[in-house]
Amino acid sequence: MQTMTTKKKGWLAFAVILAMLGILTGVLQFSSREKLHQLALHREASSHIPTLENLRESVEEEFLDDDLLFVDLGMEELVHRENDYLGEIALRALEIQETVGVFAFDRNGKLIELPTDSTRQAADPSRTESLEQLSFDFRLSEGQALSILYPVGEEADMGYLELLIDPAPILAERDAVDEEIIQQGLWAFAIGAGLLFLIFRILLTRLLRSERELLNKSINLKEANLRLSQACKTAGVGAVTAHLMHALKSPLMGLKNLELDAGEQLEATEENLRATTRKIENLITQTLNTLRECDLNEESYSFEAQEVLNLAASKFNDEGSELRVSVLESAAADQKIDNLKANLILPILHNLIQNSIDSGPGVKVFLLAELKNESLTLSVRDNGPGIPEELKDSLFKPIQSQKENGSGIGLAICKELAQRADTTVILDKSTDKGTSFAVAIPIDKTPN
Repeated sequence: MQTMTTKKKGWLAFAVILAMLGILTGVLQFSSREKLHQLALHREASSHIPTLENLRESVEEEFLDDDLLFVDLGMEELVHRENDYLGEIALRALEIQETVGVFAFDRNGKLIELPTDSTRQAADPSRTESLEQLSFDFRLSEGQALSILYPVGEEADMGYLELLIDPAPILAERDAVDEEIIQQGLWAFAIGAGLLFLIFRILLTRLLRSERELLNKSINLKEANLRLSQACKTAGVGAVTAHLMHALKSPLMGLKNLELDAGEQLEATEENLRATTRKIENLITQTLNTLRECDLNEESYSFEAQEVLNLAASKFNDEGSELRVSVLESAAADQKIDNLKANLILPILHNLIQNSIDSGPGVKVFLLAELKNESLTLSVRDNGPGIPEELKDSLFKPIQSQKENGSGIGLAICKELAQRADTTVILDKSTDKGTSFAVAIPIDKTPN
């Protein structure tokens, strides 16, 4: 399915590129066509300059001889004027091949009447202004003759001459040029499209092959991730279960002692039995809830850090008795912890608090939430005698416990639970004045 989608997108991209190539080819053809048309008109206009220059020189020579004769004969009124020169040049210009009409303008751009019959329209006198910088000006309108305007004399001192040229040869040449341009454009487009198709085909084949390989690798990776996830989940379940077994040791030992004392103080024994049973039931319920949420793997709600600490402390503070576990106020108390992390962090805090309480009679425990090094740190501190120096390096390894009836795996379970919760648990410090453990929870800086 993915391969078919890639093919469709690929062919669509090829069609778009092909269309762009066609548009680019058309634009270049149109631009070249216009330039060639203008070049042909420019060549036609410039080809008549030498002829007109010869006509001017010829007329000037003839009129100069006549004018000298008129002066000698005392007939100055017959001496030729500028318009006479321009008119004669215009009449002789009719002999230029393919010329169908001639108009003359004086140096001010005023039309001069010539003894020729012409039904055509003379040029706009304003066109003469452009000839101050140009040697000629040409115009070709649809259905009209080619109009070419020339200055006559030095700096147009005689005036201006307009030649009307039959456009048929020029239009025939233009059609031939257009046909040649179209053929060249089609060939260029065909060759370009062929090359594009070949390149596209090679690239698409490689892309599809790479996509299939990537898809196979993705499937393999997905399967590996699934197996890894199942393995991690199994390990997580094992860690939670190990915590349950570890936590059950204390009430079970209590039950054993109750059995030994069953003959004495029956009422107190029954009350202790009920309390121990409730404790075991609560432990099992909490563990089942944790396992259920780990299995769902959904972050459906969250706790504030202070709430988590209060929940951890409430397990060890009996009503009506002196508080052994206190939760300190802090600025980080409102930091959020999702339910998945909280359910795994609570057993860690329970283990750490229990270890502190078991370290000696009258030991008090203090819980505090802090922000350190871009992490939310939950600290468990006590005023106990501290941890022996020789045990500090192997605290989180399963070892023989120094406590009576201890298993030596409590902190190892804490470490395993911390890894499942993507947190870390460390010994912050320990002296003869007390011990401090820290659970560091990375803060997610992803914007909501």
